[in-house]
Amino acid sequence: MNTIEHPKAREAREKSAIRTFEKERIKYAIAAHGVHFFALGRYTFCYRVDKHNVLEISSSIRHPGDKHDPHIGRMQALARFAASNRMHLRMPNDLKSPRDFLTIMFMHLE
Repeated sequence: MNTIEHPKAREAREKSAIRTFEKERIKYAIAAHGVHFFALGRYTFCYRVDKHNVLEISSSIRHPGDKHDPHIGRMQALARFAASNRMHLRMPNDLKSPRDFLTIMFMHLE
């Protein structure tokens, strides 16, 4: 017996499979390349500590009219990071946390 799948159900299943694949890519990047993600308002940062106090950073900016979805921000920032669209910033020696540094640097953009 052959059952016909509704087009919306097929589309939903395909989107779910894509999102699952993207989540695996994020997990792999975290485990294999030591990247971290940090969201601050409309900005999502993908960063890695390059040296003792130097950060490699890429970012994604959400349009004010779009619904907040952390997954999309992470994927966009990771894609930019993987494409070497990064900047290097040196943290002051008195700051130990990259998240604190990013908050101080970018909170005025909020």
